[in-house]
Amino acid sequence: MEAIGCREGLALASDLAVRKIRLATDNISVVRNIKGVSKGAYAHIVEEIRARAGGFVCAEFVHEGRASNVDAHNLATSLVYRELGRMVWLLSPPEDVCIAVPRVINQ
Repeated sequence: MEAIGCREGLALASDLAVRKIRLATDNISVVRNIKGVSKGAYAHIVEEIRARAGGFVCAEFVHEGRASNVDAHNLATSLVYRELGRMVWLLSPPEDVCIAVPRVINQ
């Protein structure tokens, strides 16, 4: 599931025309498989991630512990009971899923 999440993150970044991306996951095996020679049991997903990453100026995959990934973990577990498909909340995420961060506008 983490590999699929990485693939979906790249798809979203591509849809938003982002040129540089740093994608973090709390699954070290997924990061190793994306960066390394081995592709793991989900090789077809890793192949797709590698191919899609080539379309970015910079695509970096990093491991972060779950402690720094609380919002992503809460979001993932909250989606277990929702309908299948992509969901994007850019301005107002569902309650109790993400921690609100004040928006700063430079003038």
